[in-house]
Amino acid sequence: MEKGKFRFKGTGVELYARSTPDSGKIMAYLYKGTTLKKLYTINTKQAVGTSDLTNMQNKTAYSAPVLSITGLMRGEYTIKFEVVKTTNDDGTKVINPVYIDGYRVYSDTTYNEQYSQDDEANPTFTELRNKVLAALAVDKKE
Repeated sequence: MEKGKFRFKGTGVELYARSTPDSGKIMAYLYKGTTLKKLYTINTKQAVGTSDLTNMQNKTAYSAPVLSITGLMRGEYTIKFEVVKTTNDDGTKVINPVYIDGYRVYSDTTYNEQYSQDDEANPTFTELRNKVLAALAVDKKE
C-alpha cells in the first residue's frame, strides 16, 4: 500500500495496522469536504525497547491501533493516507511497507443503528498505561 483513502460518516475513527520492527510511516490527512482539518504522522513500527519490560517487543502485532480520532462534530469526513520515507539507523531513507488492517467509525445511533444492536454504541476509553506501570512499580525517568 502506497496511498489510499476512505470516507466515513460519524464522530470519530480508529485506524488499525500491522505493526512490525520493519514497518513504515504514513501521513494521514483528515478532510471535511475539501477542507484539511488535521494532519497526522503515524509510525507503525513496533519499536524494541531497552528495558526488561520492553525488550521482548520484537514481534508482529496485527490490527494494532495506530490512529484514534475522537470528538469530531458529527458529519462526513475523508481520511487520505500515504506511505512516507523512513530514516534508517545508518541515515539512509527508505520506504518501508505499511499494512492497513482496517478501521472503525464512531458515531451516534443517528447514523448507524447497527452499533446499538451489537451493544457497541457509545464506547468509553480507559487509559491503562499508567496503571500497568504503577502496578509493576516501574520508576519514572526524570
